[in-house]
Amino acid sequence: MFLIDFTRTVLGSMRKLTFLKCALLLCCFAGLAACGGGSDGGAASGSSSSSSSSSSSSGSSTSSSSSSSSSSSSSSSSSSSSSSSSSSSSSSGGDALACQHEMAPALLSASATTMVQAEYYDTCASSALDNTSGNSGGELRTDDVDIVAIADGYAITDMQPGEYVEYSLTVQTSGLFDISFAVQPHAANAAGLALSLDGSVLGTVDIAANDSTAFGEYTLNGVYISDGAQVIRVTMAGEGAAIGLDSIAFNYTDNIVYTPENAVLGMGIGINLGNTLDAFPNEGDWAPAAQEYYFKAYKDAGFRHVRIPATWDDHTADTAPYAVNAARMDRTEQIVDWALAQGYFVILNAHHEHWLKENYGNQTYRDRFDAIWQQIAERFKNKSARLMFEILNEPNGMTVADVDDLNPRILDIIRETNPTRLVVFSGNGYTPVDALLAAAIPNDDYLIGNFHSYDPWQFGGQCVRSWGTEQDYTDLENIYKRANTWSEQHDIPVMVNEFGAAHYDFTAPQNVCNQQARLAYLGAHATFAIQYGFGASVWDDGGSFEVYKRGENSWREAKDVLVAPNP
Repeated sequence: MFLIDFTRTVLGSMRKLTFLKCALLLCCFAGLAACGGGSDGGAASGSSSSSSSSSSSSGSSTSSSSSSSSSSSSSSSSSSSSSSSSSSSSSSGGDALACQHEMAPALLSASATTMVQAEYYDTCASSALDNTSGNSGGELRTDDVDIVAIADGYAITDMQPGEYVEYSLTVQTSGLFDISFAVQPHAANAAGLALSLDGSVLGTVDIAANDSTAFGEYTLNGVYISDGAQVIRVTMAGEGAAIGLDSIAFNYTDNIVYTPENAVLGMGIGINLGNTLDAFPNEGDWAPAAQEYYFKAYKDAGFRHVRIPATWDDHTADTAPYAVNAARMDRTEQIVDWALAQGYFVILNAHHEHWLKENYGNQTYRDRFDAIWQQIAERFKNKSARLMFEILNEPNGMTVADVDDLNPRILDIIRETNPTRLVVFSGNGYTPVDALLAAAIPNDDYLIGNFHSYDPWQFGGQCVRSWGTEQDYTDLENIYKRANTWSEQHDIPVMVNEFGAAHYDFTAPQNVCNQQARLAYLGAHATFAIQYGFGASVWDDGGSFEVYKRGENSWREAKDVLVAPNP
């Protein structure tokens, strides 16, 4: 800490040095992340900021009428823990970090606001575009970007339409950010700043005309940024305007930790992305492959969480160390990021692992499954706390004793890298409520109990009986009552992450369920789940249990019945 504080103090007195001298000094002091110090302290320094949230799939913008000589006059850090919704995402900055600015990338922390000074953009040839030759401000750097001295440092000036600058970031924890730009507006013409990552626009903030020469704050709310190395681009949008840019502040607005109780209350009714990553051998074999727009459609429809079933067998080596295929892991992360970007809770699991379920006594198979979870836990350890892990879907073929051995062992593996991530566990078999009640409860503070219900299966899956009598409603509610009693006894919240009713029995397509009975049944599940405080995920497989028409981006009639009880 002494070296960091000393370096920042020295750099704080050297804002008027050339960029090269500043970089050389940083090299002498172990390549620290800030070039400069105090209030305008280089690539990244702490800055106080209050958090706000907004529901927008592309990042909503707000502006502040208050202004000052510079927006970077504050130097304290502030934590943030409010939840918000989202925008588009990207999982990696790729090779862009090989050509970054001389100091280390700005570190985006989940516990403090990070301030990035506009003038310290990356140094790659493609890292900035200025349509006029030369630095008209004559300060700090020798490329074409116009930089001027201001009261407490430097700022980009005369930023014209289409011009951009890029910044390398290291994101500590993926999640939603409120991103504030300190901007000097054009006196007569409105403008905008577009924020993009890997070519995808995350949002655009509007800059109203203002004849004041002061810098004001303009904010994009609820922008999702994935963890790890990222490169963002800030582009001037609009016509006929020229603006100044002093700094960019990143304020993390996701909760850092969720209690199981708060998470389940926030989950409401959600939906499964079924027959997709869980299909074997490959995604797309059973249903259309996942697309980013599915997740926006889920959110727009009113669903509050998404479960992503995933089968790992065909993508994992058969011999130690049982490596998961890199392309499969990358694809899974991309889909998880698409879901997290929408601001709701997300569940990732191990699904059709029949090789394990039918041979649990085989030590090699147990070792292989352990290795799969070690890799999942490691890969996703820096994701938003809204991501949950589910140990194993429907351990059919395993005994109660098998499941009681599996659950705590996998939980211990997860806890090595994810000490507070929410974990979903269940009993054996097809995980009816009786199996949850019979299962041993691992000793852990971040657990959610789970069961499935298509009861009675003769209606919910086979379409060979009717449903809708008073007794039918009573029988279904009794399932929820029993789970609720268990929840209250053990102080563990509950979810039912599969329920549903088929349009037809896919093994006997001539058996078709009555549509009105289906809607009544699905509505009853949703109502009971909300009534008893459970999260519940309708099964949607793109086929006989279809709720969302993926190819058409439209919905079956059941959608309105399902989301109606959501708060």
